[in-house]
Amino acid sequence: MKKIFCIALVLFAFTGVFAQEKTTAQVEFDAVYQNSVGKWKVKSHRMIWTTQSRVEGRPQTDYSSKTTTEFAPPDASRSTYENSFGSKNSKNETIRIGGVIYTRNNGEAWKEGSFEAKSQPESKSKSVDKQVDSQVEYKFLGSEKFNNQTANVYAKIAVTKTINPATNKETLSTVTTKYWFGEDGMILKSDMEMENRTGEMIHHSRVTQIWESDPNIKIEAPTLSQIK
Repeated sequence: MKKIFCIALVLFAFTGVFAQEKTTAQVEFDAVYQNSVGKWKVKSHRMIWTTQSRVEGRPQTDYSSKTTTEFAPPDASRSTYENSFGSKNSKNETIRIGGVIYTRNNGEAWKEGSFEAKSQPESKSKSVDKQVDSQVEYKFLGSEKFNNQTANVYAKIAVTKTINPATNKETLSTVTTKYWFGEDGMILKSDMEMENRTGEMIHHSRVTQIWESDPNIKIEAPTLSQIK
């Protein structure tokens, strides 16, 4: 009797999950996303990016990174970037206040410079993979708890097939991205998983972003070392 009861509970849980999930339109998702991202621009907040990349059978090329950036509107930010490639590790830090930028690498002395918006490089003609098939689906997955908040969860699933005209090799790419939005419409987290298959090579990557509100963020210029 207990076994039957446990099975019933499991089936009920699965039914609840699928009852919440539904396909949604791209225009609905885009409206939610654009409205959410815009709200963060005027708030003191922190963003945490983590990335992972690996090719099956090639552990020497494994890559991971973590970037933590704090924003203090209107024009101040502080970033710490750490990465690992194979057996090599590095750490870079950046502070930007208005048009002034300070940088240091691997704990060395801070250096001061000026911030200039980089222009987009001119595109050069090169062999570009030709897309032969593409399917994109948007879903509303229901609600769940995230950082003590009730979040509405959406998913975007994109499957793309391309062919390299130079090698005639076909690549099948599957990208699944989940998004968590708070009750106030603010985006709280995104998690993208990607798998690329080209012949026998299979490449996996993952990018996770987390947004955290923090009104206590203060960003000041670092102390520069005096060179005699």
